[in-house]
Amino acid sequence: MKRTIGIFGKTQSAIDAVEALQAEGFDKNEIKVLVKDAERSRRIESETDIDADEMEELAEDGPERAWPYGDGIGIWAVPGAVGSGTQVSGGPYSAGAGGFAIASVLFGDEDRYEVVLQSLGLNDNEAKACRDALKNGAAVVVAESEGADDGSGGPDLSPGGDAEAVFRRCGAEQII
Repeated sequence: MKRTIGIFGKTQSAIDAVEALQAEGFDKNEIKVLVKDAERSRRIESETDIDADEMEELAEDGPERAWPYGDGIGIWAVPGAVGSGTQVSGGPYSAGAGGFAIASVLFGDEDRYEVVLQSLGLNDNEAKACRDALKNGAAVVVAESEGADDGSGGPDLSPGGDAEAVFRRCGAEQII
């Protein structure tokens, strides 16, 4: 699966990007929109057919809401932290040498955002860039496609491909 991320300072630009991605052949299941709060989420949802996730709500509820793995115990496991080495919430992280620390109360908003973003599949660099942008009120549009770059006819996510071209055309402040 290939992923391209666009960071937009204006909500309208994110809405334009979502509409343009769909016009380029992206299915609504291949587009994810993340915003800081309910006001921005409602606007995007009212003007597109895409659900926009609110980081404030996801951070409050914890990554198990955004991350379909786990057993719903309501705790966060952070890989690499010093701990007992027990796997928590049944997700794809295994214990390894570093173990885990429970992070539901220990971290501030920035770290909670980052943990949620990582639980959505973003790597460390993507999560940090998106966290900082979201904290400043930006909208993040993520385009993912299974069939990209394999000749199957899916949207082109390669550098200069469909998603990147859409993000540039719609005024993305940053493209990852």
